[in-house]
Amino acid sequence: MTNLECKVTSCAHYQMGCCSLQGIHVGSGANCASYQKRQGAAPSNCAGACASSSTSVQCDAQKCCHNTQGKCGAQSICVACSGSGTECSTFRSR
Repeated sequence: MTNLECKVTSCAHYQMGCCSLQGIHVGSGANCASYQKRQGAAPSNCAGACASSSTSVQCDAQKCCHNTQGKCGAQSICVACSGSGTECSTFRSR
């Protein structure tokens, strides 16, 4: 499990710096492919799921040094907003 800090407050899964999903998917462009835009003014659309800082991270960013056979091997990661959407700011090129 990886410790996940999330700074994407516009995501439906965001809860006070954590993610309510049991696992996230980082896409090939190091973006958070699990991102879903929050609907309405509710603080989250998580349907009562408990957010956790520890999660499983599936990773398709083949050029990231933390990618080990499709899983993130970093001890902790941070997902943040970027100009084009979301990004895994822990991404480091091999």
